[in-house]
Amino acid sequence: MSTLLIGLGGIGSALADRVAAQTGLPAFAIDIESAAQYSHARQLCLFTGQSLRDMLELTPEMKAWLPPAELMRSEAMGGTCQSRQMGRAFYRHAMVQGLLQPLIEAAEDPNLQRAVIITTLVGGTGSGLFMHLASLLREKAPGLELIGEFLMPPNFSFLDSTAQQAHLEANAEAACRELSAAPLFDARYFYDKRLEKPDFSYVERGILSHF
Repeated sequence: MSTLLIGLGGIGSALADRVAAQTGLPAFAIDIESAAQYSHARQLCLFTGQSLRDMLELTPEMKAWLPPAELMRSEAMGGTCQSRQMGRAFYRHAMVQGLLQPLIEAAEDPNLQRAVIITTLVGGTGSGLFMHLASLLREKAPGLELIGEFLMPPNFSFLDSTAQQAHLEANAEAACRELSAAPLFDARYFYDKRLEKPDFSYVERGILSHF
């Protein structure tokens, strides 16, 4: 079966790259910026402007739903700052600018039978845009089997901040509610592992077990 791996955000992209290295499967690593380097996954950046205000100039309709405070925080700290709204804003910008065209072309390949989306549901990038991306794949390739491999809040128990943990849990709950309302694909959740440090090798092994 022809399978395409799609990693979202920093962790999802790194996992997709590592699984691609071991399986030889084609893969995309989709994130906000191009800071990381991947040896086996093709990298797609969701933002190519000089500042986030450039993004609003190119996609002014986002001003109606994107809170200015979210934009200012993201511009000051970089990335999405674990904001699902910013993840969606970057996705909208990428679609308007045609930055996801290579992924669309790969999905429309008649030989492709399955796409696997790998991401956490606790941050801003993957949690914010995974449903939009799944809808896009459904539109472009209606017969494509879609599978989601999702990392949940317990995988991030090594974080000390109670407030940050609460925010991660809120993002994951919102993402799961969306998926429950519109079940676009078969979802697999990684949530039983409580880590003392950032080590997602067991998730990698779990994903590999399906190929």
